[in-house]
Amino acid sequence: MKQKIPCKNCGNLCNGGKSGLCWVCRYKIIPGNRRGAKLTNDQLKKWRECKARDRNYWYGKHLSADHRKNISNSKTGKKSSKEFRKLQSAIRIKKLNKTPNGQWANYNKKACEFFNWLNMWMNWDGHHALHYGEVRVGWWSLDYYEPNYNIVIEWDEPYHYDNDGNLKSNDQHRQEQIKKRLNCIFYRIKESDVINGYWNFKSC
Repeated sequence: MKQKIPCKNCGNLCNGGKSGLCWVCRYKIIPGNRRGAKLTNDQLKKWRECKARDRNYWYGKHLSADHRKNISNSKTGKKSSKEFRKLQSAIRIKKLNKTPNGQWANYNKKACEFFNWLNMWMNWDGHHALHYGEVRVGWWSLDYYEPNYNIVIEWDEPYHYDNDGNLKSNDQHRQEQIKKRLNCIFYRIKESDVINGYWNFKSC
């Protein structure tokens, strides 16, 4: 057990520490311990990591590829009832009508930045969430649509693909229906390719 020593300021027995002060005197005397003192960026980062680790059991842990595949396979083939799908569609339309320019509230900012650059580079005037709003086709909204050239571009985050790297069936169905209705040129682009600095348009 650590031997207690008299506080340098008040004389009360305490653990001392590096300063040789009790916790009451440390709080009063040392400016960095005062309430309202601003933390450095490193201190904030450590504090957030500690909080995340304490609250989240899965912090720093990862499922194996087999485990993720088993979870995915357990959901395959399950279909929602017509009533449930109708309810979900009504909720989505209500949410869509409340957002500015008819865009989804959860649009991808990285995608919009890329589409702005694409418009400038190609001298296009394509529609996306932050430029005229996303164009709707039936129940779906298009990530990017250039009406003058009838071009659709879908921005694919990692969750659009299964563990084997194949496009999910829902996205395939959506793509087929959009092409059928617009008779358009359809491209897909992966977000990971753009982030890594290597990308190309995949014609579908």
